[in-house]
Amino acid sequence: MASWGYLKMPGRNNPLTGKPRMWSRATCLVLALGVALLIGGSPAEASQSPPGCTNNGVALDLQKSVSDLIANGDTVTYTVVLGNGAGASCDAGNIVIRGFCPDTSGNPTILKTTFATIPNLPAPTADFIVGTFDCVVTVSPGVIFAQAKDTLTGVLHDSPVTDDPMEISKTVSVNLEVTPPPPPPPNQIPTLSEWVMIMFAAFLVLAGGVALRRKRIV
Repeated sequence: MASWGYLKMPGRNNPLTGKPRMWSRATCLVLALGVALLIGGSPAEASQSPPGCTNNGVALDLQKSVSDLIANGDTVTYTVVLGNGAGASCDAGNIVIRGFCPDTSGNPTILKTTFATIPNLPAPTADFIVGTFDCVVTVSPGVIFAQAKDTLTGVLHDSPVTDDPMEISKTVSVNLEVTPPPPPPPNQIPTLSEWVMIMFAAFLVLAGGVALRRKRIV
């Protein structure tokens, strides 16, 4: 006599009584779910390096190739320098540095170059040259100085709980020559030689008139 109290599951679909292949599939699914939960719930990797470090000693510098006035349209070379202080400074990493040129208003808005990523900057690291970039400084009339800029983004390994994101920016200016306005046109005043010529011409006219009168009288 058939039992109506439950719905009988086919043996091949029942993980408890089915074939070993079903057990293998169920085990794989459980393991995959566990790994996904473990990865999703784990905190981001961080470190305090070196142990006990307390400060951010990362130093970014920007140097220009000129010290005097430049003319509009001149090329200026900029040098990017990087270092990490000694003492209790922390290591840094994932450092990306960019160089910006001045626009026509003199503001550093034109991205000129992105240097290769520096994966690790331990402390201490003496100052070194990251690279250079050139800017053709062309500004609008009336602009008397122009700025270039470099920027740095990265992380500071200052905590075992979470790395500290950091941003640094440096600017440096160049001054442009001021072109004097053109002189006003000279006043049209006759020179001495021009006055002599005018008087000589007037004398000739008068002399000619007198001569004509004498001829008529005779």
